[in-house]
Amino acid sequence: MAAAELEENRPVVVDLAGTQVMLLKQKDTIYALGNVCSHLSGPLSEGKIMPGCVECPWHASRFDIASGSVIDGPATFPQPVFDVQVADGQIQLRTRASS
Repeated sequence: MAAAELEENRPVVVDLAGTQVMLLKQKDTIYALGNVCSHLSGPLSEGKIMPGCVECPWHASRFDIASGSVIDGPATFPQPVFDVQVADGQIQLRTRASS
């Protein structure tokens, strides 16, 4: 999708080869996080958006939007994150390499 279409703090879900990915713009940065909560599969895009994190609407697990790490449970596993690049005005995603 076009980067200009993404509104501040309004998540959008896109499909990346069968994986639901939540795109979220905060300030001048676009984040891409797996949309399906690692706890019990809640839709993160429907959760509460806060500076630097998202809260699952089902059981209130909170995840860091940059790293996918769990801030607060009940989730114990991080969310997958994707590298984001904007080229010619279009958002491009790539699976992040494991560290």
